[in-house]
Amino acid sequence: MPGYELIARDERDAVFDIFDSSNGVLFAHGFDKLRNGRFRVREFENKFAEKMNANYALAVSSGSAALKVALSALNVGFGDEVIVPSFTFISTAEAVMEVGATPVIADINRTFNLDPADVIAKITPRTKAIIAVHMMGCAADILALKKITDEHSLKLIEDVAQCCGGKIDDVYLGQYGDAGCFSFDFGKTITCGEGGMITFKNERDFARGRAIHDHGHEYSDPNRANDPAILRGFNYRMTEIQAAIGMVQLSKLDHILKAQKENKARLKERIGNLNFRFREIVADSGDIGDSIIVFIDKSVKSRTLSKLIQEFSLPTKNIPDAIRWHYAGFWQHLLGENAPRNYQNTDLYLLNSIAIPINVFSTTDTENRVFDFFSALKSV
Repeated sequence: MPGYELIARDERDAVFDIFDSSNGVLFAHGFDKLRNGRFRVREFENKFAEKMNANYALAVSSGSAALKVALSALNVGFGDEVIVPSFTFISTAEAVMEVGATPVIADINRTFNLDPADVIAKITPRTKAIIAVHMMGCAADILALKKITDEHSLKLIEDVAQCCGGKIDDVYLGQYGDAGCFSFDFGKTITCGEGGMITFKNERDFARGRAIHDHGHEYSDPNRANDPAILRGFNYRMTEIQAAIGMVQLSKLDHILKAQKENKARLKERIGNLNFRFREIVADSGDIGDSIIVFIDKSVKSRTLSKLIQEFSLPTKNIPDAIRWHYAGFWQHLLGENAPRNYQNTDLYLLNSIAIPINVFSTTDTENRVFDFFSALKSV
């Protein structure tokens, strides 16, 4: 976390090249003579699909758009229920509501991801899909969740916004589901400012998603003016600038993951020597080193914790600083005033933990401050 640390001349040169070699064509379609044969959005899709070993990839304007388009492509809509985790960015639930379906909130376990047992308990005759979110750099128990969707004939969507590059059993996250949704906003593992990608298993879903993200276009006629519409869509297209930056960032992904994992392992060992407990990890390969989640003793008062966080200028990520936007217990404005305000495990885990972001360019000063914070916390 995150790709913006590596933005430099490479990304700038890729943007300038649009003007130097393609006459400044920023649109993904048409203007063939001006652009000199370069279609960067299509190139980015192909490179991303190749990297993730995906059958199909579709670039979109954001990770939130990716979720909405994926749901629509899989025919999720009015009257359907979609099971989502209680701990995720709010857009996961928003996307479900945007297509007219109902988000059903399931609890998490000590992985801080969906609890498969609670998912099973939440399945009803109206359940159409499950969105498995790989939260804060660590994979959900995707094999268990895939088994559930297979047994109940449900669609499986993976929200990989916070775990790009993670694997389980040598398969990239996002490739277990019918669709995998990625985000490239400015706080993600790789970034192009805003942007997203959807990977699809089968051609039919990809064709539907492509039409939905581009006003219904079938993509059967090179002349867009003559191209027929196959269904209702909207505009969730990516620009050539986003794609140009995205391709450079994608080339840095392996370096980012290697650095994050090394930095996380070093800091986690130091904190672990103080006998703190961490979130459970499904598999080492599913941990991209994005953050460390540390459990805090329930006896520590919130006022004391806040004072120590300020005193040591502790860097945090989502817990506790942005919990409101990542915990369904705060989403009455979205789910309704009668929605639960707590979920048993989520309440227990989120309110008694701290998440530390891991950077590519980790500094000794920051690591020492984090260690000193937990040393002070241990003596409280």
